[in-house]
Amino acid sequence: CTSTTASTTTTTTTTLREASAAVDGGPYMGAAINAGDLRGDSSYADLAAAQYSLVTAENACKWATISPSRGTYNFNDCDYIYETAKSSGQAFRGHNLAWGNYNPSWVDALSPSEKKDAL
Repeated sequence: CTSTTASTTTTTTTTLREASAAVDGGPYMGAAINAGDLRGDSSYADLAAAQYSLVTAENACKWATISPSRGTYNFNDCDYIYETAKSSGQAFRGHNLAWGNYNPSWVDALSPSEKKDAL
């Protein structure tokens, strides 16, 4: 936001996070965050921390990511996004656990009752 008078120009920058907090009731302003980008791109991480009050793990908390093979679990990316959000004072939300294209391939061979048990 920029305001100009005859003698001065003042520029103020309001983040999306600040703008949403200023609204009565303070709705969250959020985005889906990718674990690889969060780890590997400091500009991405800085922008996400500054602009958003809510972080949704893009694919890191989905079943195919956390259990690529039956009985094996890896929450590293999901935990990383959660811990980063927490340290930035952001709310965290996982994305769909079970969702068509992001289910692990080993689920395809299961019967409906086995799928229920696996969940």
